[in-house]
Amino acid sequence: LMDDSDMDVGGSFDNSNDNGDIVISNGGSIDVVDDFDNGKNGTIDIGNTGGGSMTVGGDFDNSKDNGDITIGDNSLLDVGDDFENGKDADVVVNDGGGLIIDGDLDNTSDNADILIKSGGAANVKGTIDDPNDNFVSEDGDDCSDGCCGSGCMTLPVELLSFSATIDNAHMVTLEWATASEKNNDGFNIEISEDGSDFSSIGFVKGNGTSNYNEYQ
Repeated sequence: LMDDSDMDVGGSFDNSNDNGDIVISNGGSIDVVDDFDNGKNGTIDIGNTGGGSMTVGGDFDNSKDNGDITIGDNSLLDVGDDFENGKDADVVVNDGGGLIIDGDLDNTSDNADILIKSGGAANVKGTIDDPNDNFVSEDGDDCSDGCCGSGCMTLPVELLSFSATIDNAHMVTLEWATASEKNNDGFNIEISEDGSDFSSIGFVKGNGTSNYNEYQ
């Protein structure tokens, strides 16, 4: 249980014993430099209470039976290499959650399901092997190209949400959240009267290389 606390693993993380449950909550995080191996009936709850993140620098092996993963609001699972999903394994990305796979996705096992719920996002940058079409979006998005749900980005910033509101004095407030940032110096704020020509009116400093940040 990582509740409002962080765990850094300098090598690989072996969670391959049966029924090895992991809960990350209230802004907690697990950062694994190399590979992660999840076991049979191993349940991973990432941020379903209060947000959280899990970063795996290498492969994520979820190929054992019934390895269920849920990713909550303001939460992220970021895999630096390949992800393999197993028989009867369910991966669910809820509203406001994000799944990033920098390598390949193997979703070939029986009943290996990956569901991106409305408001969630997934980005697979490698090859997708999903012969049964079980990598799906609740909103009906085509996930076969690797970009599924809201917030799919090719930039070093993975955007989770963005909103603009205007008050009675015609002042505009911008709010946005990032799932991850890589070497991000910051954000230029620009304005336009015609939607074509823009001029800078401000700069918001970024958070370098990090997971989940909120801005205003």
